[in-house]
Amino acid sequence: MDKGNIKGKVKSVCTWTGENTHKFYFNEEGQIVRRELNYWGNTYIYLNYLYNEDGKLVSFDTYKAESPDKLISTMVYTYNEEGFLESFGTSFSRSVYYEYDRKGNCILETRDHIKIKKIYNNNNQLVEELHFRDWEETRHVWGTDENGEYFENDEMLPSYQGARISYRYNDSGDVSFIKNTYQDKSTMSELTYGYDEKGNWTEKTIVSNGDKTQETRLIEYYEGIQKHKSHSSFSPGGWLLLS
Repeated sequence: MDKGNIKGKVKSVCTWTGENTHKFYFNEEGQIVRRELNYWGNTYIYLNYLYNEDGKLVSFDTYKAESPDKLISTMVYTYNEEGFLESFGTSFSRSVYYEYDRKGNCILETRDHIKIKKIYNNNNQLVEELHFRDWEETRHVWGTDENGEYFENDEMLPSYQGARISYRYNDSGDVSFIKNTYQDKSTMSELTYGYDEKGNWTEKTIVSNGDKTQETRLIEYYEGIQKHKSHSSFSPGGWLLLS
């Protein structure tokens, strides 16, 4: 979760997906100070959030609830000279890297050998993501040609293009609908969002392969708990990624 996607003085955010829960705790400056993830019976605790003098997240540690003294990993974030997130990762996982345009929009994300190209509209809203493999792949082939002559060489495979993700926004500029499609343009999944009166999403509906999943978020503000007063968020218009 990016605090930039949360509006207002939020104290905590808890998301339910079936039996799984994910809860974030914030200080009054809007910085995450603790996170708890209960995933299929396993509970992970994320602690020791550190921020730099600009208030940007530098690192946090991950533990399992049953072994609170045993560090699993430390996530580390780096920033470029302009203050934009440049990369993050742990010693156990590949890093994720970002590149930006002159307006500060992230235009390229690289992770796990996949490059994600990001496209924006005139309002600097993310409208589309295109996923590509970031290396050229070949295969060794051999056999006989039409004249019976033996041949052996390396053949370049067609370039890989994965998911295409499109975003749509409501009249308030908040993401309202996300569609994921395969390379053959068939639908992978569709996400629809409902928002509270402060502009934070409280309901997310995910339809994938004919199955529907509902995610619900309870947001506690420093001035009190916000009820689930979600309204229809779908409207024609632009296309932003919200977690």
